[in-house]
Formats: sequence, C-alpha cells, structure tokens
Amino acid sequence: MTTKSEKNQSSEHEQHTKHERKMYLIFAAMISTSTVTMFLLTYTNARSPGRT
Repeated sequence: MTTKSEKNQSSEHEQHTKHERKMYLIFAAMISTSTVTMFLLTYTNARSPGRT
C-alpha cells in the first residue's frame, strides 16, 4: 500500500522530469536557431555581390 506522501513524491518527480525535458528542448531549439542563423549569415555574406 502506498502512502499519500509516496504518491506526492512520485507526482513531484514526474513534474520535475517533464520540466527538465522541456528545458532541454528549449535549450536545443535555441542552439539550433543560432546555428542556422550563423550559417545563413555566413553564406549570405560570402555570396554578397561586389565581393571579390
């Protein structure tokens, strides 16, 4: 038989795990966005007209 505190701890652990996963996804999205932006800016600067 599980006690009320054990259920509460399990629920808190699940919420913490979900929050942690969300934070990692946000971090990965930030890194991906900055990487794509850097590549695009580098490409457009390398291909700009008038550059020899």
